[in-house]
Amino acid sequence: MLTVDQKEYWEAFGYITLPNVFSENEMSLIHKSALEVIEKEATLGVLDDSEGWSIGGFLERHPYLSSLLEDDRIYGIAETLLGSDFILEMTDGHVRGGDTAWHGRDPSKDPSSCPNKTARIGMYFDELDEHNGCLRVIPGSHKRPFADNLAQLWGQQEDPEYTPFGVVGTDIPCVYLRSKPGDIVVFTESVYHASFGGHARLQLTAQFVANPKNEDQLDEVINNAGTHKWGYHPARSAINSDKPRVRRMVSRLVELGFSPLEV
Repeated sequence: MLTVDQKEYWEAFGYITLPNVFSENEMSLIHKSALEVIEKEATLGVLDDSEGWSIGGFLERHPYLSSLLEDDRIYGIAETLLGSDFILEMTDGHVRGGDTAWHGRDPSKDPSSCPNKTARIGMYFDELDEHNGCLRVIPGSHKRPFADNLAQLWGQQEDPEYTPFGVVGTDIPCVYLRSKPGDIVVFTESVYHASFGGHARLQLTAQFVANPKNEDQLDEVINNAGTHKWGYHPARSAINSDKPRVRRMVSRLVELGFSPLEV
């Protein structure tokens, strides 16, 4: 799915956008399926909720959406970026409303730690730009020491009026990940990212993580499973899936004994 150049771009800058991955007809079916999940798990009214709404295990709640996980256009990205033994951390559906403050590599973590690589693949059903809520990223901010220089951005999580570096969040230098339906964006959770403005908008994502290669990375996975409601808890439907790729990407979580989601 990704070329060598695209992989190197993602490694260097922490994100990449891929246009026209899914056709108009496919996006219509994905949207219809997503609405069926939302209607079952909440109400369609949440699509207009400026306060936002989300639920984990989203794709696994619908057979068509679940099939996207084994699609080469999704599976191949995770495999290229994270290795053939990558793990599905979680999928989710979000209604994003208003602003999401800047966040990225956790400054509270041990500076000597080497966290697991993550790759988050997202899609939207609206045409988004910097004026109506597209994702923004600070290229290269997933790496030290650059990430250390940006730690004060986290202050906006507690105080939206806080002005790191003396400027408001919308004025932080960044790249706008403009997208249209059918495009996907791929980024690592460690890169500093945010979104500002715009109406309530539906976002579907799948978060993948590299299989831990050392004790520190394994401890990180175990700790995350203990504190996350959705992440690192494989859906029962994925554990018992008739799709070998889907079963494989959650098999490590089963091996580690993490409790499943009953979806």
